[in-house]
Amino acid sequence: MRRLDVLQPLLAHRAALLPGLPEPARQELRDREAALRTGAHAALLIELGQGVAPPLRPVQVGSGRATEMRALFEEIFGHPMSEAHWRWKYATGLGHAVGLLDAEGSLVAHYGGLTRPARVFGERVMACQVCDVMVSPRARRSLARRGPMFNLAASFLEEQIGWGLRHEIGFGFPSARHHGAADRLGLYEAVDRVVELSWPARGHSVNAHVRPVALQNGRLMVKAVARIESLWREMAKDMGESALGERDAAWVQWRYLDRPEVEYELHWVLSPWIFRPLGLLVLRRREDALELMDLIAPKPAFGRLVQAARQMAHVAGLPVVRMWITASHRELFAVADPQTPANERELNIDVPACAHTLGPEPARFRGRWFLMAGDADFT
Repeated sequence: MRRLDVLQPLLAHRAALLPGLPEPARQELRDREAALRTGAHAALLIELGQGVAPPLRPVQVGSGRATEMRALFEEIFGHPMSEAHWRWKYATGLGHAVGLLDAEGSLVAHYGGLTRPARVFGERVMACQVCDVMVSPRARRSLARRGPMFNLAASFLEEQIGWGLRHEIGFGFPSARHHGAADRLGLYEAVDRVVELSWPARGHSVNAHVRPVALQNGRLMVKAVARIESLWREMAKDMGESALGERDAAWVQWRYLDRPEVEYELHWVLSPWIFRPLGLLVLRRREDALELMDLIAPKPAFGRLVQAARQMAHVAGLPVVRMWITASHRELFAVADPQTPANERELNIDVPACAHTLGPEPARFRGRWFLMAGDADFT
């Protein structure tokens, strides 16, 4: 048996990353190197030799396999993904995906991600939102067995997320079942969870005016872009202790106005006398509720925006306003109406941080993510 020294090449790779990293990242890298040298952490090498070809073959999933991907999506999730939806997500340069082919060349597994700028404790970084993780029952093997799907997920994370890669951090909205398996194997680590808050519609006027955002051929106009950028700067400053996806005008255009087949409503909430913008509301009408998908506003205005949404639900004849928010930040909305506390419901959705690759420790993000329904790719 040939003994392979994997520690020295690994340490050399880490050393090569140091010059281009900020000091907190360099210190964390040095701490990890010390753990490797002392044996507190171990390095694992998987050596592949000649033998029987694997039954499942990894591939990049691009436009040439979009039809297969959409068929697999419908098989797994029970509803179709249109070509327009796939193109919006994966064909604009923001989406990245890998998959597995079976012996007949059919796509039987998929692992995707979306690039999104984020503000992490006041610093702008690139984040990867993991999405569309699926494997056909025809090829399903438990993640706990470190089967092909585990290897596919690990390879995606190693290529996409970590220091020196395209994305410094990752996040997502996995189901409890999927996240539990990935957590046990060290791919992800739960750092927060998403809950649903809801309030009854409210008819009396709030101390603000609500006006729809004017568009031109489905696009934000120059004045609206300037307003959104100003509100986002205020919000980002107020949320300097949190991690959140960037909410600039480009994000609003892509996420809510370019998204095919779903209609979102964008409304300004304006102060009552000088009509100064207090914030932007993004709403979606459901059959049983008005969903507050997103907001862009300085932190002190959050309560007034929720109140404005409740008034809009009353006008629309919908009984409640509901919203998703990470549990760590739900208290920001407690001031919405001290007389009517929000009803809270568990969604069994965890927020993970990448624990598999060389990057910021997941513990840095515990209780720090600010995420709403609009941050998810499937709402």
